[in-house]
Amino acid sequence: MLITITDLIKETIEVYKKQWKRLIKYPLILVFAYLVSLFVSIIILFFVGLGGVMQLAGQETMIDSSAFVSLFSSSFVLFALLLALIIFLVTLVFTAIGIAFVRAINTAIAETEGSTSVPTWDTQKSVLWRAVGVNLLVGLYSIVPYLAAMLLMMLAVPGVLSGDTGAGFGPLFGLSMLLMAYGFFHALYVTVAYMFAMMDVALKGSTIKEAMTNSKKMVKGRWWAMLFRLVIPAFVFVLPFYVFQLLAFARGTLGVIMMMLGILYLVFVAIILLPTAVVVLYRKAQVTVGSTAGAPVSSTE
Repeated sequence: MLITITDLIKETIEVYKKQWKRLIKYPLILVFAYLVSLFVSIIILFFVGLGGVMQLAGQETMIDSSAFVSLFSSSFVLFALLLALIIFLVTLVFTAIGIAFVRAINTAIAETEGSTSVPTWDTQKSVLWRAVGVNLLVGLYSIVPYLAAMLLMMLAVPGVLSGDTGAGFGPLFGLSMLLMAYGFFHALYVTVAYMFAMMDVALKGSTIKEAMTNSKKMVKGRWWAMLFRLVIPAFVFVLPFYVFQLLAFARGTLGVIMMMLGILYLVFVAIILLPTAVVVLYRKAQVTVGSTAGAPVSSTE
């Protein structure tokens, strides 16, 4: 039987109480990496936008619709390429941090449960690339409807800009809106179905195919149960942050103090509790499908 939501919350809090000193560095690393990636992204995208503006400013006469479409298309291609590069680099960095974080959490859980064996890990670089592959595949699969909707809109945009929408604009626009609406439910299904894939790579050294298959196997037949075990603990653990933010509307020093307490809670408590709950659930889910809970592969070093 799968762990109950109440027990999942209790076990997660127990791990945090006993092991927070071991795990506290990872939220700080994540926050630092996020700020750096945000800064770099803003700088790069700013210069892409500036280049487009300067190109427009260099036109001696008012550009017609076809010239604008050409400029829009070339700028979009450059933007898409840079965005893809940024996403890949950010994925690489956060995946490496995520692997280390998940392994530390798994060790913390084992020690909290009284395990005397020290987990060892596959330290090959291929583990990182497999984890990146899993994250990229799951991410791309989850946004397939949105990508299809964007493609349809791109087919319709040149006609809109040139003033020649034609009879095909309505169906294209309507279908893209339907795909956008469906995309939310598709992304939710994919997220839950493959929620354990990266952990399977990090903790067991599975291949991309094995990790995605194992994750789907653990979720199969209990998708709703897994969804509730994601959403409800997350709501419980994040709720204090929003309480602090509501209190931050108070005037004066009290509001500032509440806002700072909320940020501190988010960084030093919630960011640890949320992935810990998922790792606990992963270990329990393996037991219920006949696997060895949290069993890491042997170190190759």
